[in-house]
Amino acid sequence: MEPGAWPLRVLTIFNEQRAFGGEEQAVRSTVELLRFRGVDTEVLHASSRDLSDGLATKVRAAASGIYSVSSHRHAVSVVRSFDPDVVHAHNVYPLLSPSVLAACRQKGYPVVFTAHSQILTCPTWYNLYDGNICERCFGGGEFACVVQNCRDNIFESIAYAARSATARKLGLFSRNAHVIVVGSEFMRERLQRAGYEGNRIAVLRSFVELPDTPKRGEGDRVLYVGRLSPEKGVHVLLEAARSLPDIPFHIVGTGPGASALDRSSPPNVTFEGFIDDVSLSALYRRARVLVVPSVTYETSGPYVALEAMAHGLPVLGSRMGAVPETVTDGETGLLFDPGDAADLARRLRRMWDDPVSSMEMGRKARSSVFEYHTADRFYDTLMEIYSEARELARG
Repeated sequence: MEPGAWPLRVLTIFNEQRAFGGEEQAVRSTVELLRFRGVDTEVLHASSRDLSDGLATKVRAAASGIYSVSSHRHAVSVVRSFDPDVVHAHNVYPLLSPSVLAACRQKGYPVVFTAHSQILTCPTWYNLYDGNICERCFGGGEFACVVQNCRDNIFESIAYAARSATARKLGLFSRNAHVIVVGSEFMRERLQRAGYEGNRIAVLRSFVELPDTPKRGEGDRVLYVGRLSPEKGVHVLLEAARSLPDIPFHIVGTGPGASALDRSSPPNVTFEGFIDDVSLSALYRRARVLVVPSVTYETSGPYVALEAMAHGLPVLGSRMGAVPETVTDGETGLLFDPGDAADLARRLRRMWDDPVSSMEMGRKARSSVFEYHTADRFYDTLMEIYSEARELARG
């Protein structure tokens, strides 16, 4: 059966987090693309944004995150009413839980689950502890999350470890998702090492819209766009900026670390805060390079990196996770050793002092996006994944 050859109805399941991030951007873009292509798409949605910080709320969220009976019942009701051809789930924590996957599979529906983070191998999703990569929970050591108190709140650490261990031991993802989708070969390999079946893991690379025209000129600033939190490595970028006082840096984004980072930044760094898409596009056109300084694994090609590349901007990224699959060192940008501010500064200096080379890398970066990260390519691959899930559900 050719992908898209059947009348397609897709149920999207998603629990949005308190802060808007790349995961929510990906889900929104996917739903919009499906609807634009004429796919009948319904969304089973939950939001963590209205949750209070009270103890009672946290207790309820912890319990529902492990296995929510009410969400299971609601999912059964939704699939019976909508009768989708495919169920496509994204994040299900903490309000929905993997119970929604079980509900859909038990009723005979093909289930696809996209892992946008390290949710299947790390209780806190980031593989980061005390500023360093941590693998202690990988493959079954979730108790380390409690011992290390990875959430800096022992109750939350216990809850995160419990739901992760329960999902792994009962196979709530591996048994109930016909296909698990990841954003990179890096993530496919990690899940295989964690015990997931390789023939049921599919790689779906992110897509971005190409602006009509690329940036012009060499650019007059270094740019960072993203969440201001420890795993993103902005502190490493600020340390590099301090050693490059003649280069202006612009930081776009918000997050829990924003105030502390602003206070510790050198005078050549400007914090822009949150800006709209039009203003961001203007910044891409004025920059010489975008920096992705992540200190933990990026699970897919970072959306902001692809967005910058689509504008004709080269990317300087940490040699971490899926970043090397997006940035070809010396072709579409440069790579540096993660967490190494001196190495980052050296490579920034190289790109700053050679604008002609940087512009050529930016041109190749735009071409790479046009070849590998278009909406057409994404949609065709997604339809193939849906077809595979339907075949597996029949078998």
